[in-house]
This record gives sequence, C-alpha cells and structure tokens, in this order.
Amino acid sequence: MTTPKIRPPPTGHASWLDYAVDTMDTRSIEIESLFDDVENAPTREAMRHSARAELDALRQATATIRSDPGDAVVTVKG
Repeated sequence: MTTPKIRPPPTGHASWLDYAVDTMDTRSIEIESLFDDVENAPTREAMRHSARAELDALRQATATIRSDPGDAVVTVKG
C-alpha cells in the first residue's frame, strides 16, 4: 500500500489546519446546544475564534520546542 501524496492546502490557506479552522462546521454544534444553557452558549464566531486560538497556541508551542528542545512540555491555555 502506498502513502497518498500530501497535497498543498487550498488557495488562501497557509495549511490544511488553517483551512479546517476557517471552514469548520459550527452550525451543527450550535444546533446541538440550542436547548442547553442558551445564555452562555457560544456564538459561531466565538467557536471559530477559540479554534483559531488553539491552533495559534500549538504553533507557538511548537516554535518554543524547536528553539529549546529541552522544554518539551506543552500547555494550551483556553
């Protein structure tokens, strides 16, 4: 079995992870929590913002580990 070729991300996106965050399905998550705690339910924009913040934190942690390989503990704050 051969490994599939890694394709470049779609135009306008730096990576497939950026594309995934930018196009993530927030509608189904919003509908799922529609009848839960409505006052504290996150907006679709807040969901995307949180996903982008997590991806940015992972990138920052990766940069830190690359510059100091002895620091291999990664904490993502949310």
